[in-house]
Amino acid sequence: IEVLERDMVCVVEPGAITGRIKKEVEKYGLYYPPDPASFEFSTIGGNVAVDAGGPRAVKYGVTSSFVLGLEWVDGTGKLYRWGGRNIKDVSGYPVHKLLCGSEGTLGIITKIYLKLIPLPPERDAVLLRFSTPEEAGEAVLEIMRMGISPSSLEYLSEKASSLIGLSGNYLMVELEGGEEVEEGIRKIRERFGGEEAGIWEKRKKLSPLLYRLAPIKINEDVVLPRSQLPEFLRFLSKLEHESGVHVVAFGHIGDGNLHTNVMCEKRETGERVVVRIMEEVVRRGGSISGEHGVGIRKKAFFRLQYGENERELMRRIKKVFDPEGILNPGKIWD
Repeated sequence: IEVLERDMVCVVEPGAITGRIKKEVEKYGLYYPPDPASFEFSTIGGNVAVDAGGPRAVKYGVTSSFVLGLEWVDGTGKLYRWGGRNIKDVSGYPVHKLLCGSEGTLGIITKIYLKLIPLPPERDAVLLRFSTPEEAGEAVLEIMRMGISPSSLEYLSEKASSLIGLSGNYLMVELEGGEEVEEGIRKIRERFGGEEAGIWEKRKKLSPLLYRLAPIKINEDVVLPRSQLPEFLRFLSKLEHESGVHVVAFGHIGDGNLHTNVMCEKRETGERVVVRIMEEVVRRGGSISGEHGVGIRKKAFFRLQYGENERELMRRIKKVFDPEGILNPGKIWD
């Protein structure tokens, strides 16, 4: 890990642990915001490969928002260097951005240039409770129009919150920055009430607690336009009632990204519920994945989101980078 303090850039190799990068740059008063739930053990190369997000993506964007340049080897063994320490560069196609989110199917990343920002001096959070999922969804729309820029805006459905000792539908709103943090929290409290948000660590440990509901978990990470969130949350409640399986939603609702966890006794039953979720997401203009990627599991839903022209263009790009199909075979494409 090489920190170029004056440039506010960090140069790393792909095996560096994201959490270690974050700690190292903070020694210089700098900040690398992307924070996927796995940041304490995931590698930065993996984060780039799936274009990882996390709670703070609502304010700062996903991993690719901080990738200034890459070095990589394609499927023929050729080494490429694209971008670097410059904050702006429009000389030619930004080919390195294609590697972000490509899931290892276009190249093997060997070096990464990351943009850094000043470390925010202040951080505060508030926990808001709502009677229904729709009310929480509408509150997201209102918060984002209040002139406040949350660094995190997380949702917990009633069933999710019950697993960590709460009751109701919750939004966790975090602000970070300077003097505006105190004013932002005040505005939110004036409008919605709220309480101290001291449950962040519990929220991070929520996923394994889902197995208390059923032995099989099918987790998806759909994303929708914010305007569609209230009705989509209503749809999930109805779907749970009709299907008889647990559909537990939580996640990064501030940027429309929800983790829909189908907890079931029989996988076939759960898979049918997932199909209905994906169809509803695409019908509402959403995406089948906000941060986990396609991999193997979501290949079946690729056609829902992309037409033949779009899929063919992506196949041609894959062929240019990897003519023999040796890079992470079976992922995204058969």
